Amino acid sequence: MTFLFAPELVINNATYNNNEIAFRPLSINDYDLGFSELLQQLTVAKFDKTQFEQRFMEMKKDGTYYIVIAEDLIKKKIIATGTIAVEKKFLRDCGTCGHIEDIVVDSTYRGKNLGLKY
Repeated sequence: MTFLFAPELVINNATYNNNEIAFRPLSINDYDLGFSELLQQLTVAKFDKTQFEQRFMEMKKDGTYYIVIAEDLIKKKIIATGTIAVEKKFLRDCGTCGHIEDIVVDSTYRGKNLGLKY
């Protein structure tokens, strides 16, 4: 499976709810697990599988995007996602800054404290 970034960066391949929900990096296969539909619960997100795969490879090559997803392993469905976009700065002694963006939890899973776990 091709991930956007090294899976080891996600806390011990975290799971939740008796191992029914797994947190991991975005995969190039996640379009088929409802990634686009999930993003549409946040804002306009119209793209086909080819566009998804092209953008995925651009983001992977760039190495500054860390998109984590939560997958319902029983339903084989992406149920939550969030992005950290890393920016190189001149400020703070040429530091690095992360911007948290595009946080969304599927409407049927909201209120279950998924965002509080990891």
